[in-house]
Amino acid sequence: MKKEQISINLESLQDRMSNTREIRESVKGLKDAGYEYMEILHFLNPDDGTTWAEILEESGMHASSIHELYEDIDKEPQHIADKAKLLGCRYIACGLSRFTVWEDEKSLKELTDGLNRLGKYFKEQGLELLYHNHNMEFAKYDGKHTALEYIFEHTDPQLVGAELDAYWVHLSGSDPKAWCRRLGKRLKAIHLKDLGVTGVSTPDKYIKTPSVMAPGYGNLDLEMIIKAADEAGCDWFIVETHTGWINNDSLYTAGLSFRYLENLCQ
Repeated sequence: MKKEQISINLESLQDRMSNTREIRESVKGLKDAGYEYMEILHFLNPDDGTTWAEILEESGMHASSIHELYEDIDKEPQHIADKAKLLGCRYIACGLSRFTVWEDEKSLKELTDGLNRLGKYFKEQGLELLYHNHNMEFAKYDGKHTALEYIFEHTDPQLVGAELDAYWVHLSGSDPKAWCRRLGKRLKAIHLKDLGVTGVSTPDKYIKTPSVMAPGYGNLDLEMIIKAADEAGCDWFIVETHTGWINNDSLYTAGLSFRYLENLCQ
């Protein structure tokens, strides 16, 4: 991993981006923290007619990728393609299909057929579609194999790449390092947050809850996960600390996350 491969998904600062003024201040804060790249999230947008392209230009920041919902991409693929081109990024990350039944093979086939179709559409325009996982893809559709296995076995490697979320892979009982090796060249981006536990231990409540932590502040072996992703040829290492902010400060947490990753760079 090199410093210029570090990006941040803007959900990491969702509490600071409710309007254009806050977005500008937050982007400047990311720039000051060392970031050069951001993954633009579908539901965080300026509110006064200002465009993301204008904000990127004035701040000197760049888009590593855009992150969209499957049904939104499927509904308006050309709009999504135009957005990516305008922001100067090649990757369209796709996640959270609302209507897929993860335990049903027929429903999964509908999704993979759609991903192949959209992947072909974007490839013809010089763009690449990446599938982003959460935890629901680790449901087993046949009692043996996970939906995520089905997705990557039934999509064309030339049309659909991967944006792996290491946190959700681990929390679902799988090994992020193994998935990096399994995906190989299909792995174009990886979301990085850490996994810890929170909750007050009392006599009647002694089980703590898994929770998102800043990279380096939880229990995931992120150094080895990053190494496995790097060896697979991953292009982007994307911070995503959407909760669990240190000192309840999302920008401070983003800065700590950048410094942690920067210390692992070659």
